[in-house]
Amino acid sequence: MTKHSAASLVHVPYSWTYADQTDREAATGLVPGDVGKLSRQLDDNTLWMLTDDSPVTWVAVGGGGGGGAGSIVFVESHVASASATLDFVLLDDTYNDYLLKITGLRPGTSGQDLIMRFANAITPTWDAGNNYRWAYKYWSSAGAEGIVADGGATSGIKIAVVASTTAGYSINAEIHFSNFRTAGLYKRANAKLDQQLSSDSNLYSINTSGWWLDNTNKAFGIRLLMSSGNIASGAAYLYGIKDS
Repeated sequence: MTKHSAASLVHVPYSWTYADQTDREAATGLVPGDVGKLSRQLDDNTLWMLTDDSPVTWVAVGGGGGGGAGSIVFVESHVASASATLDFVLLDDTYNDYLLKITGLRPGTSGQDLIMRFANAITPTWDAGNNYRWAYKYWSSAGAEGIVADGGATSGIKIAVVASTTAGYSINAEIHFSNFRTAGLYKRANAKLDQQLSSDSNLYSINTSGWWLDNTNKAFGIRLLMSSGNIASGAAYLYGIKDS
């Protein structure tokens, strides 16, 4: 199966370039907000993901930088432009686990939640039934912290909440998906996200655990949408994680 098309590569997916391994490993000025971003190593044309800023730690992204178990391979990307949804539909049995990086995402309307749903058939057929569970822990720049649970099965996994449209702010996240190509298991999503809340204008970090309660079908797609209105702008990149 073709993993991506030229139309999907709208933006260069890496944030830095380094001449070689020595140059990359000597990188300075990296901060926690850079974790999850990619760099290109020019001497062997490989991609590397930053997984820790202190100490600086890189993980090879597929190809010549290391294609064994645990390596990360680019699959598909989408850039929002007043988009009703961002749909990732190139999932297959090559990978059971996936990683989704969201950067600079902004809602079209203030106060909306970012929701995830999944497809249970190759068509794709999106599951909008009450087949999802989620809970998240949050802490804010004002010192608030707490835990919010779904209160019962819902029609999607809530990732961002009451997101702001204030200039300069956006939703940024890394989401790890497990068991997506194992039909007999529930599918899990673990998300780490930062955003501004429109309700109090404070900055929030949110960690979400979510489950798709389908143990009959494989996952054939990942859909991002706002609770109301469009996704105004931003990008998302999907990677497969090799088992072997």
